[in-house]
Amino acid sequence: TPAEPATAAPRSAIQAKMQKLRLYEQMRIRIEECRGGQPLFPAERLAFAQVAREREEEVMSTRRETSEMVDAVQRGSSKRAIAEACLEWVINERHIHELRHAMGGKSDCKSSNDAHLRAKVRKVDARRKPLQLVAAMRELESAHPWSRALAMGVDAIEEQLSSG
Repeated sequence: TPAEPATAAPRSAIQAKMQKLRLYEQMRIRIEECRGGQPLFPAERLAFAQVAREREEEVMSTRRETSEMVDAVQRGSSKRAIAEACLEWVINERHIHELRHAMGGKSDCKSSNDAHLRAKVRKVDARRKPLQLVAAMRELESAHPWSRALAMGVDAIEEQLSSG
């Protein structure tokens, strides 16, 4: 019938979108499973390449937004408001790290710089002095994917921020 070809195109577009959503969900699950461990297998990285690129675009856009939010609230806002903005930033940076790690990214962070950043992160009291974290943000952003030790330090900051 003449109506069938007209509905076939929207149906195939919906099917393609559903397939992409399934692939994204599979990638998200596998990234969670890789957290703190080995990256995805090469065949998985290849299968997830397109949705991983799209996800990276999303988290990089969110990075810009959360950085702007932190910049805006640090001028004249309460420590609580700064800490809340920093929490949003930390969560997004964790997503960037997990995605890049899972997709096989190698850390550009030299061991001396990594040790410097880990020491800096250990000294941060993000709940009481969130501006300490703000001061380290750009360095942390440029060090992705983080070493496992650095990622654990940033996880500890996330716990500080979310517990208060």
